[in-house]
Amino acid sequence: MRDSCVGCSFCKLSCRFDAIEVLGKAEIDHERCTLCRRCISYCPLSALVVE
Repeated sequence: MRDSCVGCSFCKLSCRFDAIEVLGKAEIDHERCTLCRRCISYCPLSALVVE
């Protein structure tokens, strides 16, 4: 996660696996994340990094 996250929730709304929670900034649940990278394409600030 980069510091540029503003908590807009676009990533959360795009996630088909309910793997993102936004509590001020986006938090990825790595147990649920399938690394599809859909959230990255929806982030207007390129704030997400999926490892």
